Amino acid sequence: MNPDKISKWMDFAKSFTGNEFWSDLFEQPRPQDYIGRSPFSSGKQNEPPALFPSADVMTSENEILVLVDLPGVSKEDIQLSINDEALYIKGESKPLYPSCTPVSTERFSGSFERPIGLPARIDGQTAKIKATFHNGTLIVRIAMPPVWKKSIPID
Repeated sequence: MNPDKISKWMDFAKSFTGNEFWSDLFEQPRPQDYIGRSPFSSGKQNEPPALFPSADVMTSENEILVLVDLPGVSKEDIQLSINDEALYIKGESKPLYPSCTPVSTERFSGSFERPIGLPARIDGQTAKIKATFHNGTLIVRIAMPPVWKKSIPID
């Protein structure tokens, strides 16, 4: 194949996938790559942690349930807010022994902020929202908004 054609093909492929076309395609993480990685990590090597705690979003007929793992964070250090489409979690994890010199560190300490997308539009002014914090897990319960259905006659 002609080198000019290959170059054009690569430019074309990068326009869809970004500059990491070949590395994303061929460089898959190995199990040993996960050893020692922070649970708040973005997953990319040689990149600072994303500072996003792990979260699960679930739904039932009556509510949206958001579970966020925040080990070592006190509830006084967590702030919650909501808009139509996302729940925002902001906080800080403080070191337990700030006067000690770390020898090895796997636990996260510092500020974090994370938007969590919600599966339905929520009116933060009128929605019934309850947040609790239990054993390092933030539990946010949001009442499911009513589903409006309207029959449309077909002419």
